[in-house]
Amino acid sequence: MRSIALDLGRKISFCEVRDGDVIARKTVRRLQELGRELGWDVSRLRAIFGDAPSLSLDAPQPGVDDVLTALDLLEDATTPDPFATLAKRQRHVTLSRLIAGLPEREQQVLALYYVEEMTMLETGRALGIGESRVSQLHTRAVGRLRKALRGQGDLP
Repeated sequence: MRSIALDLGRKISFCEVRDGDVIARKTVRRLQELGRELGWDVSRLRAIFGDAPSLSLDAPQPGVDDVLTALDLLEDATTPDPFATLAKRQRHVTLSRLIAGLPEREQQVLALYYVEEMTMLETGRALGIGESRVSQLHTRAVGRLRKALRGQGDLP
């Protein structure tokens, strides 16, 4: 406690002692850095931040549930949304089924163009047809898929 008081250049106030824990040295340094950047002294920052209520991420949340903590209520940005994941999976299954119902040549064009990421010219060479014919087959296949998906209510 004495070393923190020396860092601050004053006695430690009651606001800085909460449940027996003293403000950390890092916090003091951050307040001093912030004060320098803003051109304020530490006492002004203490006046602003000293009355701010402390928040524990581990404490049960009042009115929410006796077992849930603030940490439990925070969104995990790394976890995918389960509804979006399910919708994507269903679209994939539906699209796979519809593509399987297309004529073989149109399936080949779509596979080479979208899966193998070939250009229409490269797709034409692989299939022994011209680039314009690949474009026609691609347009026809996509049109059929759109029509089928609209019929299922999956497209506007």
